[in-house]
Formats: sequence, structure tokens, C-alpha cells
Amino acid sequence: MKTPTPSKEKVLADVGTLVQSGAVTLKDLERVYTYNLPEGAKPETPAVPADTATAESAASRPTGIATALYVVGTVIVCAGIYMVIAQNWNQLNTIFRIGFTLGLGLAVLAAAIWRARRAVDVNRDLFASSLFTIAAVALAIGVGVCAVEAGYDGNEPGVITGVAVLLFGVFTSLYLKVARSLALLYFAVIATVVTYFAAIEWITDDMIKSDQFYPVEIAIAGMLVIAGGIALHKRVIASRISDTLYYLGAIMTLGGAFALTFTASNYGDNSASALAYHVLFPFILAGAVWLSVFVRSRSVLVVAAFFLTCYIFKLSATYFSDVLGGSVAICLAGVLVIAMAYATTKFAKRYIKR
Repeated sequence: MKTPTPSKEKVLADVGTLVQSGAVTLKDLERVYTYNLPEGAKPETPAVPADTATAESAASRPTGIATALYVVGTVIVCAGIYMVIAQNWNQLNTIFRIGFTLGLGLAVLAAAIWRARRAVDVNRDLFASSLFTIAAVALAIGVGVCAVEAGYDGNEPGVITGVAVLLFGVFTSLYLKVARSLALLYFAVIATVVTYFAAIEWITDDMIKSDQFYPVEIAIAGMLVIAGGIALHKRVIASRISDTLYYLGAIMTLGGAFALTFTASNYGDNSASALAYHVLFPFILAGAVWLSVFVRSRSVLVVAAFFLTCYIFKLSATYFSDVLGGSVAICLAGVLVIAMAYATTKFAKRYIKR
């Protein structure tokens, strides 16, 4: 039985995947092309002017306006799905609630898969990415609606944990088995973060939480997000979201650590707890700077510089305003911020090279 010949689009999509993974290089493609030429034929080397090539490359990429319109349209559709259910919950019956959320999500997902299988690169196809995003939001709302219709309390941390774990499994499976869409991977990461916070709230529901509990919880979550970015960086396609995870993880980690300096001040600015957190925070900032070099991320360095600026102003207001006077302390903080901005720019140019 003769094996059917794959289509040209399918072959090019497979070759594109191999090129992205580094398994196939330009020399490999040239060697295959030259080797399979008909006898006596010469390789085609059309001379394309630089301006023409640049124009064609720019025309093949979506414009900023098109990207913005796709993003705005996707957000409006997702918000509309939620608003229809939220505003008309009591007037809708169970079938319509589930059908308009879960059913709609499955229908849009089928359309997204159909579109993705005809795209050379699904992550550059804005229409496919929009469909996957709408499908993911509708599925998330639909699973929550199903849980509520089954008699569970949607506000319970245990129920939220179960829904988030289920959605993580769904989005991860779709990403690995169906389409390597970064939209699905983003929602898998979001489901993981929701699982983390909901599970901790579920486990500690009956505990008395101190002022430091939530900042520490957020800081640990940020560290886990950064670890996820480092793990995904080793994957060819998934590495595209690593810098976003570094950025969000740095904000959560440094934001939580910075918040600890305020919660400790509730016991007095000169208390042992406040002084310990104030001493610890510069080391956390130094760790963020080291991380920016390790992962070559300017985003992490920018976040570290921002929180260092906030820390300088806090120290000036807390410890130096009474000694130097408020105006002098502000001027000193401004000079330090300018020096820090200069040092950050030099540091990024020298150590963080793309």
C-alpha cells in the first residue's frame, strides 16, 4: 500500500519546528536542497534587494495596531462571557449556564485547534492565539460553573484548589498533545499559581495568621514562578515566556520582602524584627541582581532597581528625616536614586548581553 505524501504546509511546519529546536541548521537545508536537485540543474539564487526583503519581512509580521486590536477584542469577549453569567445568573437555568461557558469553551477550542494545525507558527498567528485565550477563559469559567451546579461552594479554598488542579491538567495536556500555543502555557502557569495560593489558604484556613504571613506567602510564590521560568527556558518554544515569568516572579518576591519591612515596623522601627528585615532586604536585592545576570534578564534588573529606589526612600523617611530634616533626606534620596540609575545602566550593558 502506497504511503500518502504529506502536504507541503505540513512538511514546512515540521521543518520549522526542527529549526526552532536547533536540530536543523541552514547548512543542512542547503545540503538537502542541493543534493536533491535534478541532474544538470543549478541552485536558484535570486537577488532580492535589501529594501524589498525588509519590506516583505515587515509585511509578513502583524502590525502593532493589529496586535492591539486582537488583544482588546479578546479581552472584551472574555469579559463579556463572565458578565453574561454574573449578571444573569438567577435568570439562567443550569443547561444554559454550562452550555454558554463550558460548551462555548469547547467549541472555540475546536476552532482554535483547526486554525493552529493550518498555521506554520501558531504563536505568530494572532487569530489562533486569540481563540486559544477565549477558549481557556471560557473553559475555566465553565469548570467553575459545573462545580457550583454540582452543589459545591465556589468560594471555598478546597473547591478552588480542585478546579485549579483540573484546569492545570487540561491546559498542560492541550499544550503538550494538541498545540504548542503559548496562550495555553500561560494559563497553565496561572492555574499553578492559583493552586498554590488556594491550597495554602485551604490548609491554613483555621490558623491565626500574623501580619508577616501573606508577604512571605507571596515572596515564596515569586521564587517558584522564577524557578518555573528557569525550567521552561530549556524548552525551545516555552522559553519565550521565561522572561515574563522572571519579571512577575521578581515583582512578587521583592514586593513580598519589601512588605515585610512595613509589617515589622508595626512593632516599632527600632525593634529587632524591623531591623532584621531591613538588614535582610539588601541581600535579597543582591540576589535579584545576581539572578538577572544568571538568566540574562534586564526585566529582573529593572524590578530590583525599582524596589531599591523604594527602599532608599523608606530608609530616608524612617531613619534620616529626623536627623537631617525631611527636605535634606529627600535630596539625599534623589541623589542616591540617580547614582543607582547610572550604575544599573552600566551594569546591564556590561553583564546582561543578549
